[in-house]
Amino acid sequence: MSDIILVPSLPQPSSRILQALDNAGIQTVDLLTLDVFEIHRRTQLSIIDIQRLVKDVISTLSHSAEKEVKTAEQRSGDVAFLSTGDAKIDQLLGGGFPTSYLTEITGERLVTFSSRFSHCSGLGKSQLCLQLCIQAHLPRSLGGLCAGVIYIGTESSLATPRLSQIASHLISKLTNSPPVNIPAEDVEKAIASLEACGDRIFYYHCSDLEAQEHIVTYQLPVVLERFSIGLIILDSVTANYRGEFDRVTTSSQKPGAQMAQRSKDLRKLAGTLKDLAIRENVAVVAVNQVLDAFKRSSSQAVNSSQEEELLALDYQAKWFDGLMEETLVEGTKRPALGLVWTNLITSRIMLVRDNPMQTRIKLVFSPFAKSGSLPYAISGHTGLYALEGREILDNDDADGVALEAVPGELWTDESWKIISSDFDLGTDDIEFAEANTSEHLSQTPNVLEC
Repeated sequence: MSDIILVPSLPQPSSRILQALDNAGIQTVDLLTLDVFEIHRRTQLSIIDIQRLVKDVISTLSHSAEKEVKTAEQRSGDVAFLSTGDAKIDQLLGGGFPTSYLTEITGERLVTFSSRFSHCSGLGKSQLCLQLCIQAHLPRSLGGLCAGVIYIGTESSLATPRLSQIASHLISKLTNSPPVNIPAEDVEKAIASLEACGDRIFYYHCSDLEAQEHIVTYQLPVVLERFSIGLIILDSVTANYRGEFDRVTTSSQKPGAQMAQRSKDLRKLAGTLKDLAIRENVAVVAVNQVLDAFKRSSSQAVNSSQEEELLALDYQAKWFDGLMEETLVEGTKRPALGLVWTNLITSRIMLVRDNPMQTRIKLVFSPFAKSGSLPYAISGHTGLYALEGREILDNDDADGVALEAVPGELWTDESWKIISSDFDLGTDDIEFAEANTSEHLSQTPNVLEC
């Protein structure tokens, strides 16, 4: 499909012209760079129609370019930070998740230390995303964005019971122990927003790249224009690309050409998301998967000079893969999608499993804070929280029953259904409802499935 329909304020061409452009694969850049006769040869449109269309495109783009464009320094004044709900993690990240930027969360998916949970998720990437969904509804004085959320899922359905559990606990906490330094009207507004947060979470399910591209390119701008949105989550960015490009194909396309096409698609996706983030001042979070990191054998390195070693990708990748301070042993992971994707994101947050008893949240790189890490655990009430200086969160339950999890603790089957980070158990909402979930969202989030 030609992208000419995305040019803002452009007089809409006739359906005949649009169909001809689509059939010939003519994009806006082609209209600006190709000769009129070349476009005529490809589309069979009349010279007059092509000249008129090119003139309209140039006029529209020139008018748009005359508008004031903010510099990076000017935009920095508009940046807001979305809190994770934990002060220590926010401090590690330089304030939280910034608006107008693309932030990546990456980490291992499968728990390997227990056969009982060999098919469950372990580190909490989606868990952190669900925390952000709830936090985004809060007023800015409480670390939120006072706005709704767009959640794009590519692997599993949205865990509404878990969202309900986090929202219900936060409502109870704000009701029973409101912050003393926050105005009462902000607390009341926060409670009201949390009670109806299901009305402001727009969920899309993308089963393939075609659906994902259509949603990101055409549907997101419309939703952002019609509703107050503060956060966009893509969970995960890796799944569809692995499904499309990492499989053995019988086509004539060589693996190198496939990787080139994947790189092109990734640049287009990241460019679209960052444009929306800047234009609408929203925070964009993309969840990435990981790959095994292999150490080069001494026989491979013996023929390489020291200068060649320093220029090698294996050496330089450690600085942006989060492996610089890590010992490269069996089982070490590095983010997927390679150098191309790394150059497209603003910040990288990595969830690391040191051993069955310890996990860390690590800031690999960011313009807002220096690199660092903190040990963390997953709470049955609030989600991820930092463990530095404390073994377990103070219990907020009135009945005195602690539900927080410490690293390495094995949950029961019922509680794990609720706490599972990436929700790959294959359970649906009925099975979740059987898992002692006392309250659900006021209404089911808006589900738009493609």
